[in-house]
Amino acid sequence: MRREQETLLDVASRRATEQGIRARASALVAHSVPSALLNIADIEQTDLILMGWRGEVRGPLLRGTNVAGVAKVADRNILVLKDNSLSKVDRILVPVGGGPHTKLGLQVAQQLAVQWGATITAMTVLLDRDYSDAVSAFDPESRQSHQDSGEEFVRDILKEVGVTAEIAAVIDTDISHGIINIVADYDLIIIGASDEWAVRRWLFGSVPDKVANQASVSVLMVRSKD
Repeated sequence: MRREQETLLDVASRRATEQGIRARASALVAHSVPSALLNIADIEQTDLILMGWRGEVRGPLLRGTNVAGVAKVADRNILVLKDNSLSKVDRILVPVGGGPHTKLGLQVAQQLAVQWGATITAMTVLLDRDYSDAVSAFDPESRQSHQDSGEEFVRDILKEVGVTAEIAAVIDTDISHGIINIVADYDLIIIGASDEWAVRRWLFGSVPDKVANQASVSVLMVRSKD
């Protein structure tokens, strides 16, 4: 087992080097994977923990998983990638809802955009339970006013965080649906946790989990330690 672990670490280190990433391999014996990851994070004094997720992000599947075991208790920034054949990244979408998790998502997006030469679009979904395209067509001024207020909300957050991005505001009856409707134009979604992240049935909250399950592109879910 020890030899197998070292071989896997060698492969991971080589792949990191190929991507121009400085990495140091470390193996630790522990009674569980989450405790080992948390111990390594403490020893190395890391700022964040990055993990990957396979399959659907759903309540029954979360119980007892290593990712949930770390994400629910770690006292540092957490990033989980739900990969969907991620390769070249030219356009990054960041749904904006306010709060520390959104800000972390924007900061991560900016770092990746600089690294990859990508553009960022920060978007918000304006909820309107009675909204429909048919109704909107009869009241274009109301629709435009609603979108203008949403764009101003995003602009204020971008200014606060110090991130440059394109801005979009969409109107929908459901937040996750509003995000999913436009993801085809992007290569990666970076979405912050919602206030429900601590609830056992969710990994990062209802909206991030739904987006990760339904999006046709890769989704990076983030949770701030703050």
